[in-house]
Amino acid sequence: MDVLMKCGHTAQGQFDDGSPVCAICLCEEVADVKPVLDGRRARCSYFGLKCHSESQSKDTLPFFKFQPSSEYDTYYCGCYGWD
Repeated sequence: MDVLMKCGHTAQGQFDDGSPVCAICLCEEVADVKPVLDGRRARCSYFGLKCHSESQSKDTLPFFKFQPSSEYDTYYCGCYGWD
């Protein structure tokens, strides 16, 4: 699901009626405009601690969050596992 929510996260789930939801913030509002991610970079949320993963910003990255006021967007690369 690559629907960007107003909170900046990509929706990770959906309600029974099919409407998207951010499972992190419980945001139910879809962003009005999909941002242009060309040229933007995303870093793992744990960047600098244990991780040094960086990628091109894409709304298909796990737990992606668009952060327009920051140099980098965030996502989770799986460095601490998936369970």
